[in-house]
Amino acid sequence: MARIQQDGKIAVGVKYDQPLFGLLENGYLTGFEIEIARIVAQSLGLDPNRDVDFIEAVSKNRETFLTSGKVDMIVATYIVTAERLHLVDFAGPYYSAGTGILVRSDTTEIRTPSDLNGRRVCYVTGADSLRALQINAPQALISGLDGNSQCADAVANGQFDAGAIGRPIALGLASRFSGDLKIVDPPMTTEQYGIGVQKSHPEWHDFIDSVLIDNMANGELQAAYDRTVGKVDSESPVFPEVGNFGEGDSP
Repeated sequence: MARIQQDGKIAVGVKYDQPLFGLLENGYLTGFEIEIARIVAQSLGLDPNRDVDFIEAVSKNRETFLTSGKVDMIVATYIVTAERLHLVDFAGPYYSAGTGILVRSDTTEIRTPSDLNGRRVCYVTGADSLRALQINAPQALISGLDGNSQCADAVANGQFDAGAIGRPIALGLASRFSGDLKIVDPPMTTEQYGIGVQKSHPEWHDFIDSVLIDNMANGELQAAYDRTVGKVDSESPVFPEVGNFGEGDSP
């Protein structure tokens, strides 16, 4: 924290290809997690529009970015799992969601997770969607791709029958395909999204937790959600208890 304040800059790993959460368009980043990063920066006394260095983080490089010190934190649809906790720490959680199923709008034969068995399904390499598929559709014909947008494109053009993607991310992607894609509910899992930090900085972890708690209480997190995900998602957001990652699908 002292180093960040002294430098006057914070480096944050985010997604660039996830509508509603982290999307780079025309040189400008938007999304719920971009808003969260700016809230943390402002809480440090930094200018949220000038003093945040956003760095693209894809699912498979998030742990490396943290352990190498390339970023100060990761806010990138980062689901907390026991495996990841061996390498990094998590502040939060700040959001609860599940792994959703994205299909073409004319699809009628996929109504439940078990319907994915025997079908071609894409997921993002390094994402927790793989575990959801292994649990819920172990006979699915799965392939890992580099990004969620790539998976959505592959479903839309018929290369895959479905995509296993975090439900709110899938919702944002579906909204960009002019009705060609839809989400199959309910989601396969219930998961917690956390802010990734290095293990060696507990004071930094505690500070981010306090920022989340304060901004949940004062309505700023809700306002950030309404400006982004809430424009598309009719469901009310689930803001979990900070410091309690629960005992659900992702410990």
